[in-house]
Amino acid sequence: MLTTKETTLVYETLLMFPGMNDKVKIPLSLARKTLLMLAKIIEQGISNPNAKEGVLSVMDQETSDELKSIAQGLLEKGGLSELNERLGSLSLK
Repeated sequence: MLTTKETTLVYETLLMFPGMNDKVKIPLSLARKTLLMLAKIIEQGISNPNAKEGVLSVMDQETSDELKSIAQGLLEKGGLSELNERLGSLSLK
């Protein structure tokens, strides 16, 4: 089993591979519930400091901002921005 330091080195190496910064166009056709869940997973994965292991441990701020932008864009295209904001205002007690 790899140590945390070794795992980080592997991910850093993979992310520096030629072509990893190339833009890729991906046409998606998702159900709105899947789209909402994907946006929430992105949001929670980025904002949760305890989830920063594996590939997330080597994520820079630029990539984090790009993922947030992608999640927001998906919500807007699916007409779910307002619903997402309202869900975000709810808090579990």
